[in-house]
Amino acid sequence: MAFSHRPEDQQAITRLLYRYARAVDTRNVEALAACFYQGRVTFIDTPVAVESAHHCVEILASMFDWTMHNVFNHLFEVEGDQATGVTYCVASHVKTEEGVSVKHDWYLQYHDTLVRAGDDWVFQSRRLQVDYISTVPVVAAGR
Repeated sequence: MAFSHRPEDQQAITRLLYRYARAVDTRNVEALAACFYQGRVTFIDTPVAVESAHHCVEILASMFDWTMHNVFNHLFEVEGDQATGVTYCVASHVKTEEGVSVKHDWYLQYHDTLVRAGDDWVFQSRRLQVDYISTVPVVAAGR
């Protein structure tokens, strides 16, 4: 196997990860769909079947008042027009429980398969692995 370590591939993949986080956190259906191959949002082995970008946003909105996906280290191997890799993330989810705002930080890994789309990369599929969850009460500042 000949793997590419071209900086432009790695930069485009990093941009994809950030675009995904921003789309999810802003609940932007069009931006989220643009992160996936042919706009088909595909998650593997999730407890809830996600049928589309709109459905994904609806699920998040029904579960949480606010989210912030913090993308950390990631490593992808590129072979031709496909790439596979892992992205580490701490996804903060705030919701109201019994009148109190509570933050659930999910320490997770995304196991991703990507395909090249012109000069960019898009997700072909994502598998979410939640390793730990921490929960604390929070106060909204300036909201």
